[in-house]
This record gives sequence, C-alpha cells and structure tokens, in this order.
Amino acid sequence: MPKTITKRIRLACERFQRTVLEFITSKGATPGSFYDFEIETKAGNLHLTPYDTWVACRFDDVERARTIVGNDGRLNRCSGKWNFHFSHDEIATPAALTYFAQNLEAIL
Repeated sequence: MPKTITKRIRLACERFQRTVLEFITSKGATPGSFYDFEIETKAGNLHLTPYDTWVACRFDDVERARTIVGNDGRLNRCSGKWNFHFSHDEIATPAALTYFAQNLEAIL
C-alpha cells in the first residue's frame, strides 16, 4: 500500500471488498470458521476472505484442487492457497472483480 492512502484509493478498496463479498454470497458462499466464508466447488471446499486489494482463498483438499485448477500460477501446491492479488489501479476498475469472478465460476 502507498504511504498516503487517498480518498479515491480508500473508496476503491471499500468498493472492491464489498463487491467481492456480494459476488461470493450470490454464488452460495456461507460464513466460515477458518476464513470469513466458504463455498463448495468442483475442487472441493474453498475458504475465502475478501480484503482491500486481494482475495485470500484456500482449498481444503489440495490434491483435488490441483487436478481441477492445475498449474495456474496462483495455486500453492503445498498449502492449497489460491490467492488473487491486485494493485490499487486494478481494483479501481471492474477488471479485478471480473478476473476473480471468471476464475471462481470456472470451478463452481
């Protein structure tokens, strides 16, 4: 994060976090105990927590996730983490949510 958070950046972060939350709940995510939310996918149970510029995700079943997600560059093949990181500029546009949504919908 930049040292000075402008109002524009703060609002973009809040909007991104809110739209990710709205999207995942619309797809069936429910409150979780490990992360804030969880959702069942083709790759097994996925835990999710939206933050200001990124979405933390982690699969319960790493082996199953590896067969479904493959080597997409984000899946940690040991821990099952499947995080989505964006810059402040990226979250200020619909592109970040679109990218996350397309990846999640592909495994629902």
